[in-house]
Parts: sequence; structure tokens; C-alpha cells
Amino acid sequence: MQLPKGVNRGTSTYGLEYLDIEHPKARARIFLQGAQVTEFQATNQPPLLWLSPEEDFRPAKAIRGGVPICWPWFGAHAANAAAPAHGFARTSLWHLEGVISRDEGVTLTLSLPVAARPDWPHSAQLTLTVSISDHLGLALTTHNLGDTDLVLSQALHSYFDVQDITQVQITGLRGCRYDDQLLGEAGRGLLCAEGPLNVAGEVDRIVYPRQPIGVTTPTYDLALTTQGSASAVIWNPWLDKSARLSHFPADGYKSMLCVETANCGADARVIGAGASHSLAVEYRQLSTGKN
Repeated sequence: MQLPKGVNRGTSTYGLEYLDIEHPKARARIFLQGAQVTEFQATNQPPLLWLSPEEDFRPAKAIRGGVPICWPWFGAHAANAAAPAHGFARTSLWHLEGVISRDEGVTLTLSLPVAARPDWPHSAQLTLTVSISDHLGLALTTHNLGDTDLVLSQALHSYFDVQDITQVQITGLRGCRYDDQLLGEAGRGLLCAEGPLNVAGEVDRIVYPRQPIGVTTPTYDLALTTQGSASAVIWNPWLDKSARLSHFPADGYKSMLCVETANCGADARVIGAGASHSLAVEYRQLSTGKN
């Protein structure tokens, strides 16, 4: 495929292919493994995404940072402990279907055909549309190619570069329900506080927001606009868990926060035979120059 001006192919040290996008409105990098956006920076804005400095981009290994695609299950497989956490889409090789560059930005379309397998006995077609402009947009569509219902949980597992987690506030959660994953069954159906959420320790919550979520950081404010989602995951591993994670520096938790657009927990979806579902998000930085 001939790529438009400003879109170039590259390869990591261990052979993973990626696309670099340079446009007057933004720059970005997308790996074909996992269809994963690992870098995005709008012009005159600070970098949006956090990427682990210990990541070495090896084939068939999940990339730590950017926006991994968790699909077709979120977290651990419900019945098979040996199945990969967060599914297999993030370590699968996607196909680049097309790239369009216009004055307003660059749009890329990637696809992944999925055949039935022991840990997921369905056939499906995945399509991801990535929009690179003064904001970053992702739209993931699942088309059920089988003749039975398909049960799906998924997330766009965005890691944000927040500079200093102790100065971050998460808004839009007022009065909404959440499941605290750290508390197990005792953490189901809790009620969010009235004010913004501050992170002062390990957090792993599935929240069910009733309004758009915002993130305030020392260098920018971020608005998340979603479609096809009634849940989000808020995650920071903090100190102890950071030491146990792969490709994650011991102090990495200080500068990152995951706010993941999702269909998980009580928001898992059932897609009928021949039907489709789209999960979409737009990340828009609203201000700069705070520090």
C-alpha cells in the first residue's frame, strides 16, 4: 500500500512494524501488533499518552503503554486461567486497510479477522478506525460472523501521561456507582464521592458514569467523549504492584493514569448473530501552559 505524505513505516529492534504520522495538527505512532497507538501529541500540546521507558516491543508480547485493545474479554478469562489476560487482540497482528490524509487530519483503518479458538469459540471481524487531528479518536467495531450470540467485554486501555499523579483529579464521577476490584465482592455497587477523585494509592475501579469523564493534570485538562460505552476503568498500580509488573519501572506509577473506555463489569455486551457493536472515544486536551 502506498502511504500518503507524512505517514511512514518503521520497525522496532525486535521486528514489530509501526506507522509514524506527522501532520500539521499532530504526530502519532501506531503499531500493527495490537493496532496500538503508543504515541500521540497534538501540535502545541504536551504528550497525551504514557509509554513505559522499559518497553522493548517484542513480537507476541503486550506493549506497556499507549492504548492497548483489551478484547474479547477484559481482565482474566472467566473459565481458563491459562488464557491471556485482557484477551488476544492486543498481541495479534492487524492488517492496515487504508490511510487517508486531509487538511483536518489523518484517518487510519485497521482490521483483524478472528476465527473460533478454544478460549473463545466465535468468529468475528474487528475494525479499528484511528483519527489523528488536534485530538485523538478511536472507534472499535466488532461484527459477529457466527450464528449464535457473542458475549463481549472490552476496553480501550488508555495510559495517560499525567506528570504527577498526586496532582491529578478525575471528574464526571459524582454520584455514580462503581465496583472496587481491590475489594472483590465487598466492593460491588459502591457509590462515588460527590467531589473529584484523587489518586493517593492503588486504584482499580470499574465505574459506571452518567456524564463525560474529565482528567485534570498539571499540564493539561482532558475531556473524554465516548459512544457505545456505559463503563470505564480507572487504574493506577501504585508502588507495590508496580514492582511486580512487566516492562514497568518501579516509579512509573507516579506519572501515569489509566482511564479506560470500556464495556466491562455490568456493562458487558451481547452481540447477536450477524450484528455489530462499536466502542468509541475521543480524547481532547483542553488547556496547556499550566506550569
